[in-house]
Amino acid sequence: MLLPCTQVVARERDMPEAQVTQKFSTLCMLLPDLPRVKVANLIRASVNAADAAETLLVLREALPHANVSKLVAGHPELLQLGVPQLYNNLACVSDTLSRSGCPPEEWQALLEQAPYLADPCQLQATMGEIARLFGAAAAGEGQAARLLIMQPDLALSCEGLIKIPNNDPGDTYLTGEALPFRADS
Repeated sequence: MLLPCTQVVARERDMPEAQVTQKFSTLCMLLPDLPRVKVANLIRASVNAADAAETLLVLREALPHANVSKLVAGHPELLQLGVPQLYNNLACVSDTLSRSGCPPEEWQALLEQAPYLADPCQLQATMGEIARLFGAAAAGEGQAARLLIMQPDLALSCEGLIKIPNNDPGDTYLTGEALPFRADS
């Protein structure tokens, strides 16, 4: 099962295939939840095992109430962020959710359930969409954060809207207004 992926990554990184396979095995031992992730992404992350290990240490230090293995399995891109960027992202997320009155154990559990919210842009967009959908905008981001903490699955409802590219017609696309049709056709 790993053979084609390890061959591709070995060529990408100009490394021996056996070394790529060994690094992947090491990463899987460190993170038991990883088998749920796309294999090629994991193998790419495992090639920089030292960086991945440092990232894991940063995550464990910054998120003591979260299952880091589950977090990384849900958002493997975290392993490819540099440590300074990871610190910055976690500080922004922590600040946003703590400012909303959420205790660390609650917002860290949220990240475990919806790991892509470790990206501050995704978090802000999700909270904004929840505020818009539930009329919490007047109450501020605190109300949206509390709704998100109480029902982490709300984040999944917003995910598709967040990832619409900026050049997409947005709301008009969703309502059909951007697709003019003629009654005579």
